[in-house]
Amino acid sequence: MTTLKIKDADGATKHVATTGTGTADDPIKTQQSITGAVEISQALPAGENIIGKVEVTAMPPISVGDISIGEVTIGAALPAGENNIGNVDIVSFPPSMVSTDKLKVEATATEFDIRDLSSDTDSVASVQSGTWSVGVSNFPASFQVSNLPATQTIAGSVDLGATGNLVISSDVQAVRDRLPATLGGKTAASSFPVTLSTDGPFATNFGLQADAAAAGDTDTTSFLGLFKRLLQRVTALINSVGLDTTLQSIRDRLPVTLGTKTAANSLPVTLSSDGAFSTNFGSTSDSAATTDTGSFSLLALFKRLLSVTLAKGQAVMASSISVAIASNQSAIPVTLPSTQIPANYAPVTTSGTVAAGKYSVTFCNFGSAAGLLLGNSFPAGASINFTPPPGMTLSAIAYDATGTTFLIGSL
Repeated sequence: MTTLKIKDADGATKHVATTGTGTADDPIKTQQSITGAVEISQALPAGENIIGKVEVTAMPPISVGDISIGEVTIGAALPAGENNIGNVDIVSFPPSMVSTDKLKVEATATEFDIRDLSSDTDSVASVQSGTWSVGVSNFPASFQVSNLPATQTIAGSVDLGATGNLVISSDVQAVRDRLPATLGGKTAASSFPVTLSTDGPFATNFGLQADAAAAGDTDTTSFLGLFKRLLQRVTALINSVGLDTTLQSIRDRLPVTLGTKTAANSLPVTLSSDGAFSTNFGSTSDSAATTDTGSFSLLALFKRLLSVTLAKGQAVMASSISVAIASNQSAIPVTLPSTQIPANYAPVTTSGTVAAGKYSVTFCNFGSAAGLLLGNSFPAGASINFTPPPGMTLSAIAYDATGTTFLIGSL
């Protein structure tokens, strides 16, 4: 017996030598040779216990955990019931179950031909004709079959009853060739031909060419039958009212061609008196608008423009249109009879100054050339009035009317 390795309670490995003096970490030494059977009456300590080869004569039931046991020789029949052994390699079958290279089932004449399927030339063929039922229990949910060839030839044919035999390589290809090559709309020549039944829903509801005209407007009949009745009714209507003549007269009252035409060649129409055009454009009876921005028709606003804005005659400033004299306006001649010039107004053709202390001074250039007023150009036809704030008077005002005529008035 070789040296034993034993772990103590702390997990340290110790050695027990069967011969010799042992080692430094071998607190237990023995020179005794153990022969015969040794009974272990107590549980081995926790940790690793290497005992060598052990023969187990009886095994108690094991239900918890996994125990890995190397080679096990079963010398007697397993007890009745379920015995899970794991992976089992069968080296050979008993002679009663084997006939040449065939495995017998239930020791009857029924046999399976078991061969290597790794070659393309190998095949699975029935050795014996007949029908058998094979029951398989405890079959796994999925399993893997390996070592099959890339392709496997199945000899023979499949009986399809009245349709005959289906030869895979030719008949399936023939069916495929009769289908359209691609999906989608096709011409009639490239489409799959079908025909509707003469008594199906379409033929019954849409109808057939031979369907008689319906006897009533709400009869339970096909669409073609109802449509034939409609044609009969239209024909009767045309014949009763002379529809062809009526349509011809309507045609003759329409313009021959489209496009702009003279009044004599146009279709007469009239606008409604309360439509959008009449409401917004207005009518001849609309009164002049009372304001410039009110809700009035165009005719009412135009009447206001003529009667108020463009009214003739002099008006107050609030009722007048503002204007501005052009910057290059030529002289506007003004002629006043001498009898109409106020006593405090006097024509002047020279330069001078209006003395200070006046309450109001008015200058009017009614000559043909510009003069000077307070050193600035005073064009012909212009007029201006100087009025100080209440309670104050004006300062002196210098002027120069040389070459023209000023009319000056002062208070």
